Amino acid sequence: MTRREKYLEQIYSIFCTENIEGLTMLDIAERINVTKMTLYNNFKDKNEIIEAIINYRSLKYIDYFDKANCESKNAIEVLMTVLEFQRKHPLMMVPHLYHTLSINYPEQFNSHEIRFRNSLKKFIKTNIIQGQEEDIFRADVDAEEISMHIIMAMGNMLSSALKDGVEVDLNQVHNNIIKYHIRGIANEKGLELFKMLTN
Repeated sequence: MTRREKYLEQIYSIFCTENIEGLTMLDIAERINVTKMTLYNNFKDKNEIIEAIINYRSLKYIDYFDKANCESKNAIEVLMTVLEFQRKHPLMMVPHLYHTLSINYPEQFNSHEIRFRNSLKKFIKTNIIQGQEEDIFRADVDAEEISMHIIMAMGNMLSSALKDGVEVDLNQVHNNIIKYHIRGIANEKGLELFKMLTN
């Protein structure tokens, strides 16, 4: 972990419990025990910190999606490695923080959401096509349609959590979606493989 990433982790923890709008650069520096100059050496201003916070965790996933698609594993193994990556890098859901970010920093938040959704959709579609070519996913499955359904389902879940301020265990939801997805599109051969990998 780089020094900047370490600062982001600390700042993220602060933003989860305090009012973002009320914090100055000096406040943030004091809370993570660095000088204001050190903070400015790593971040141009508060807006850059906000953008970095919005993107930080999801960018890890985007990078991993790209790497996973290049690994010499079958399509189901690739999805299982995503679950393992998630276990080691859990997603955090703090409704009031995400609500504040979406309301007060809509441009950065929406840009991030679009980029993440596009990366996730590309990963899902590529994975489905790979599984069909390996004859472990059903040939009658439309990769474009299924990837869109998954993106919409995850987007609706996040929107509901933001709107209602409900605590959601994104890791458990994500885990269930992937396993449900595999069972829904795998053929007999794929289901046997999935069973072997999860036993």
